[in-house]
Amino acid sequence: MTPDLLLDTCAMIWIGTDAPLRDDAVRAIDESADLGLAVQVSPITAWEIGMLVSKGRLKLPNQPGSWFNRICANTNVDLSAMPIELMIQASFL
Repeated sequence: MTPDLLLDTCAMIWIGTDAPLRDDAVRAIDESADLGLAVQVSPITAWEIGMLVSKGRLKLPNQPGSWFNRICANTNVDLSAMPIELMIQASFL
């Protein structure tokens, strides 16, 4: 079985700012949808976006949480589950 597609932070930013995606990225997203697979984004991506905004490296039209939730609600992107162990390990990066 093919796994669900997990978007990285850059893909989420590009989707949320209407920046063009590479053809192979669009194809992967479309194929996932055609196969009935979820297109997911990690909760860590929300944290990364918040950090980019807080450091002035990313400008958004509204608050990061609102922006992130709008992207998830208006696209075929779901928030992926994140095991506690992984969240703790990520805090040491």
